[in-house]
Amino acid sequence: MAASAYQHLAVCYDSLMDVDYQQWAKYLLQLIDKNPAGVKLLDAGCGTGIISNMMANAGFEVTGVDSSTAMLNIAWKYVKPGLQFVQQDIQHLKLAHKYQIVISTCDVINYITTEEALYNVLNGFYNQLDFAGILLFDISSKQKIANVLGDNSFSSVTDKASYIWENYYDDKQALLTMQLTLFMPYEETGLYYRCEEEHVQRGWSIEQLTKILADIGFSRVNYYQAFTLEPPTEESDRIQFVAYKTELQNQVTLYDEEV
Repeated sequence: MAASAYQHLAVCYDSLMDVDYQQWAKYLLQLIDKNPAGVKLLDAGCGTGIISNMMANAGFEVTGVDSSTAMLNIAWKYVKPGLQFVQQDIQHLKLAHKYQIVISTCDVINYITTEEALYNVLNGFYNQLDFAGILLFDISSKQKIANVLGDNSFSSVTDKASYIWENYYDDKQALLTMQLTLFMPYEETGLYYRCEEEHVQRGWSIEQLTKILADIGFSRVNYYQAFTLEPPTEESDRIQFVAYKTELQNQVTLYDEEV
C-alpha cells in the first residue's frame, strides 16, 4: 500500500524537484513590495523550509507551518532567530499571532481537493491575517493538471534517488492521482530500497478561487502568470494569486479582475 504524500519523498524532495527557489523568493518579494523589518510572515505548507529560510534572510519574522513530520524534520534544521516551524494542518490553523503576510507556495492549494476544505484553508489564512494583511499563493493551473501531468508517466535518476511517477487524471472531478515509486539508498550500505507514495491534486480554476476568496471577504484579488506581472493565458502552467484583506490607498494594482 502506498504511503501518504511526502512520508518518503521528503528526504530527497529538494534534490529531485526542479525548483529555482531563489527565483521564487525574489518574485514573492517583488509582489509583497514591503519593508520586511518587523513584519510577521506565515509560510503555510512550508515543506522543507527553504523559502521560509529565504524570507527570514530577507528580514521577515517567519513562522513556517506544515503537517508533514518528515518535511519538518528537514525544516527544523534551519531554525534560527526570526524563523520558527510549527506542525499543524493548514485546514485547521490556530496560531497565536496575526500576520501581515501569508504565503503558500509550490502547489499547496492543489493538494486541497474539495471545495469545503479549500474554503476552510483560505478562510483560515484570512483569519490569521491582520487588518491590512496580504495573502500570496500559487497553483498549478487546471490546464497543466489535465494536459501536462494528466495521464502521463515520468522518471528520473539522480545520485540521491530515482523515481517512476505515474499519473491518472479524472476529468469529471479535475483530480490528478500521482503514484510515485521511489528507489532510495541506505546511507550505511549504499544499497537501494523501494518505497511508494500517493499524491492527489485538484485542478482549480481562476473563477473558483476568486469566488471563494471574495465570499470569505478579501477585498481585492490579483492574479498573474507566475513569475511575471502579466495576466495568465490559457497556456499558463502556474498562476500566482495575491489577495488583499483590506483595500488601502497605497496598494498598487498590477493586474486586476473583477470578482
